[in-house]
Amino acid sequence: RADLAQLDRVEVDYLGGEAGAPEGRVEAVYYLAWLASRLGLRPSGEPLFEEGTVRSPARDAEGRKLELVLRRRPRRGSAPGVLSRVCLSARGGQTRYEIIRNEERSVAEIRLQVGRSCPLPTLVDLPSTGAPDLMDAALRGGDRIFRDVLTSAQEWRRAS
Repeated sequence: RADLAQLDRVEVDYLGGEAGAPEGRVEAVYYLAWLASRLGLRPSGEPLFEEGTVRSPARDAEGRKLELVLRRRPRRGSAPGVLSRVCLSARGGQTRYEIIRNEERSVAEIRLQVGRSCPLPTLVDLPSTGAPDLMDAALRGGDRIFRDVLTSAQEWRRAS
C-alpha cells in the first residue's frame, strides 16, 4: 500500500494488429483509464505521441507528478489476449510491480522488484472471459466499474 503512494509511472503494453491497426488499443485505453481512476489520477498536460507509444502526464490527489504510458507491441501469430504487460513503478523505478502475459499460453508471470525481501516470479492462470460475456455483465447490472472506466476514459480523451 505504501508503494502505491510513491508511484511515478504506470505502463500498459498491448498487442496490436498489422500496420498499426487499432486492434487491442481500446481495451488497453479502458484498462489504463480504470487504473488511473482507481489511483485518483488526473490528466495534467498534453500527451506525447511517439512511434507506438503515448506518454501522458498525470497528477495524483496530492499533486505529485506521474507518467502514464500506453505502448503498442506487435502481435506474434495468433497470440491470445490483448494486454501483454502492466507495470507500476515507484521511487524512480527502484520498486516495480509487473505482470507479463505469456503470448503462447493463457498464463502470466508476476514479478516484484522491491528494496526488501520479495517472492520469486510466479505464474498465474488467465481465465478467458469472452467480450460478449463482459459486455452483458456490464450492461445488465449497471456495473459501477464499467461506468467509472468510461467516465475516466472520456476525461483522458478530452485532455489529449
